[in-house]
Amino acid sequence: MQKGEAEVVSTLAGVHEVFELEKLEFDKKQHPLYKAGGEEQESSKKAPVELATGLGTADGLALDLVNHKAYVTERHNGGKLRKVDLASGNTDWVLEKLGEVNDVALDLPGNKAYVTDYSGKRLFTVNLSDHTAAPVTVAEGMQAYGVALDLPGNKAYVADYGGKLIEFDLTSQPATKQRTWDVPRAAGVALNGGKAYIGQYDLGGLYEVDLTADGNTPQTMATNLGTSVRVALDGAVHAYVCDSSGGRLHEVVVADGEAKGRQRVVADGLGAVCGLGLDRANGWIYVSNRQGKLLRISGVLPDAAAQNASVGT
Repeated sequence: MQKGEAEVVSTLAGVHEVFELEKLEFDKKQHPLYKAGGEEQESSKKAPVELATGLGTADGLALDLVNHKAYVTERHNGGKLRKVDLASGNTDWVLEKLGEVNDVALDLPGNKAYVTDYSGKRLFTVNLSDHTAAPVTVAEGMQAYGVALDLPGNKAYVADYGGKLIEFDLTSQPATKQRTWDVPRAAGVALNGGKAYIGQYDLGGLYEVDLTADGNTPQTMATNLGTSVRVALDGAVHAYVCDSSGGRLHEVVVADGEAKGRQRVVADGLGAVCGLGLDRANGWIYVSNRQGKLLRISGVLPDAAAQNASVGT
């Protein structure tokens, strides 16, 4: 029988015509979950590994992967910053009475942690070599929610919940405010390749700002991300966004091309997830939640070598 021809077949149920169909070809590159340089990747099915508990309302998270440490901010209960060992889950030290501290970013060469204080409307630093030293205020006058550092450029970028992304020059003390961009309900912020990516506290958006040009308008990258309080980048390809109200982690394509803006949920059941950090070398994502837990997620991040090859880096 040739393809497309019919053959009459007699069965107990009667006489039927049976057709042999043409073989269907499917290009996997057209699949919406296809990743260049790798196979299609579905949402992680592995349960997160619980590394630590008792961290209070753990809103902010920054990783020192070389020394296997995490720094976690507790926004409520007076405001705390904890240094947590990633191997044992034990807390090395705790700083208290810091204010309503939302987020933290690390300047490891300078032995400093930059911390946002929402209610105190300030950005301040903690000396990591001597954590008992008094915090130093870097900038004031904004509802500081998120922070990201451009260490080579001596800049800090603060997400102001009042609706701004603010650029500060860190070469002066206090830091000098430079440029601002309008981002309603600005929350988490992350940097890569001359661009900033900003989540929105309860408006569910992810914005992209080109930091290399002046006077440009933030561009909407994705919507419907829930309470998108934190953002992290795996390089130039994907942004990962915490949804604290839905207990989910979203992945958004940020690389230029037809797939830009495509999104999917890569992990759920994470509680009120707020803190976020990536370990690309090991393929791990660390998150903290307001139930006081530090979790590690695997099976989500693409292979770093394959990804670098796909973007020509």
